[in-house]
Amino acid sequence: MLADNVDRKDHSVVRQLGHCFFVDFQTETRSLGVSITDPWYILRPVKIDIVSDVICPWCYIGKRRLERALAQCPDLAVDINWWAFQLNPDMPPGGMERESYLATKFGSAEQARQIYATITEAGADAKMDFRFARIQRTPNTL
Repeated sequence: MLADNVDRKDHSVVRQLGHCFFVDFQTETRSLGVSITDPWYILRPVKIDIVSDVICPWCYIGKRRLERALAQCPDLAVDINWWAFQLNPDMPPGGMERESYLATKFGSAEQARQIYATITEAGADAKMDFRFARIQRTPNTL
């Protein structure tokens, strides 16, 4: 079944399967009289660049959400590139005592609790069980 919002200007036929869209090159190439080997018809994977810090809980949540989205589109070819990012470049090499870190970053323990409650809720939606209270020292990413 063709999607209602097909844009024929780009000479592609878009088919919708659930939430996934792909170009039906065989149907389109026959109707246009062009070869599927023409350079502008060569299929390429969707390139996804992810900039992430390994200690960032939002990065883990985003990874899970991406995995869930990609699972809904099993035929979608993707090329995922991970890029390192240091969220706290001023963190001492040995890290910081957690309470000091939270007070410095968020202004108060109460503000930090509110922010981490939001993160915990988002993590639960992504089937993740964060246990921030067990962290005694915030590490340096390096």
